[in-house]
Amino acid sequence: EKPSLRNTLTHEFGKLPNKQYKVIQDVSKAHIESFNYMIKEGLSRAVADIPPSEFALPNGDRVKIEMKDPFIGNPMISKNTIGVVTPQIYPAECRNRGTTYRGKWDVTRLLELEWTVQQDVIKKTAGEVPIMVKPQVCNRVEAVPRKSLCKGGEESEEFGGYFVVNGNEKIIRMLIMTRRNYPIAMVRNSWKNRGKTYSEYGVSPRSHRACVVRKTRCLPTELSADMPGACFKGFFFFF
Repeated sequence: EKPSLRNTLTHEFGKLPNKQYKVIQDVSKAHIESFNYMIKEGLSRAVADIPPSEFALPNGDRVKIEMKDPFIGNPMISKNTIGVVTPQIYPAECRNRGTTYRGKWDVTRLLELEWTVQQDVIKKTAGEVPIMVKPQVCNRVEAVPRKSLCKGGEESEEFGGYFVVNGNEKIIRMLIMTRRNYPIAMVRNSWKNRGKTYSEYGVSPRSHRACVVRKTRCLPTELSADMPGACFKGFFFFF
């Protein structure tokens, strides 16, 4: 179709549709879903993976401190601030003021004294975390209509997936990585220089915990004189 100005002559020209274009919104879909997972499950699993801290008092009693129930809230300012019209903070405001679009990170601490059943529950603010634009904890979520976005100083096709830090828009670049919990066989001639029993073959697994904490290890194989294969820490790989 040739370029034309006929659409500018219609009565609908300049009126924003209620829904955003799906193709544009899918650009940051993976980033937003990843941040939502961190808010819902990932952060709780990471805190649950932290072992309790135990120490002894001068009188010999032992105290155990445990963290649980992490929570990241929407970007807001104190309701007691003078002249506040609404406590919510929006990305456009942070861009103009040169501040960070962030929310408070609250965590519950359990203090348990030895030989007692009673526990002291203390809710503390552990700090502030930058909030991505358009996830569920953002004040400009996906359900906000176009007119409200434009009225608040945002783009009508705002797709989010980035952070506002000191007034600048920053994005965490996603990388293509190897499949999790899947060993990959490798060949490197330099591994043979480690010793007479080492071969040039190895395995590189990328392991994951339930809290999505990952670790990549490169395991060179060591030849065993007792059996025709390569042995590494109890695992045998036959070539």
